[in-house]
Amino acid sequence: MIVIANSLFNRAIIQSGTALCPWASNKNHRKFAIETGQEFNCSIAFGTEKYRECMQNVNPYYLTIAASQTAVWGLSSYYVLPRVDGEFIDEAPEILMRKGKYNKVDIVQGITRDEGGIDLFLAYLEPNRKVKFNNNFEYYGPISLLFQNEENSVKLARKVYQHYLQREDVTISDKDWKEIVDINSDRMFRVAHDKVANFFANDQNIKFYTYQFDHLANVSFANFLPGFVRRDVISHGEDLMFLFYGGEFLKVKLESERDLRMRDIFLNLWINFAKTGNPTPPSSDFKWHPTTSDSFRYLSLTTSPVMKDDSFQNRKFWSDLKISENLLLQKSLKNEL
Repeated sequence: MIVIANSLFNRAIIQSGTALCPWASNKNHRKFAIETGQEFNCSIAFGTEKYRECMQNVNPYYLTIAASQTAVWGLSSYYVLPRVDGEFIDEAPEILMRKGKYNKVDIVQGITRDEGGIDLFLAYLEPNRKVKFNNNFEYYGPISLLFQNEENSVKLARKVYQHYLQREDVTISDKDWKEIVDINSDRMFRVAHDKVANFFANDQNIKFYTYQFDHLANVSFANFLPGFVRRDVISHGEDLMFLFYGGEFLKVKLESERDLRMRDIFLNLWINFAKTGNPTPPSSDFKWHPTTSDSFRYLSLTTSPVMKDDSFQNRKFWSDLKISENLLLQKSLKNEL
């Protein structure tokens, strides 16, 4: 999407998140700059040059802490994100995608089966989370879906929770864990993945491959949380332990035969795509076919990978919601017509 990045890479792998995800960009950078500046005695009132000089002298460690402290629910509100500045990113990502203004390279794009499972970890780390939500839905309902800047945000949030919970009452309990995972999976990842996939699938100038990571591993991020009751969930980021090792969250040793086989399959697909543009290794007993508008299928990544038909059941529900990203695309389409 960035013109100056043309020719800097030949292929792309997009894992668990696209530029259309509601948490991937923000518009309130000035607000954050002013509030953070006040914390470090750097006032923007004296001009942006002096403000910048002052902030450049702040220890990066404390800047990182300041950035994380703006979040009141998951990644909301998180300000230190890219924005449409008119130069580096010249239009909203939705519009750039519709116009086809992105680097024309072959792409692998996918998600884990239960991206929203990360909410279970957050709930474990903040035991009173559900109580806060239930006591003040008017505040936390919209924020939990990044709807806080939408018109009729409470009404929209209530509609989403009622749709997934299949009831009028939006009070949540431990019994609703699967529905909460689905809400977060769809809102934070799957809807954006689906929109971008549809744009790419219609572009005849690129080869586009999609996948869903469906392997339930013997190990999980739950290993780091004493007392956490693991459920049948393949959460956001849990595919990374099959590609990398190390750091604070990826010191997970794969030991089971199934996990080791999954690691080998995963690595070979990624390496083969990076080297040749075709993710399927020559010796493979399966074939990963491109996703096209005529064949909107994805590779189910398990120890026995197989192509599957598109399975997104809530596409129409989300596309009919009057939220900013939908209205932006509808306005763009009207302008084109």
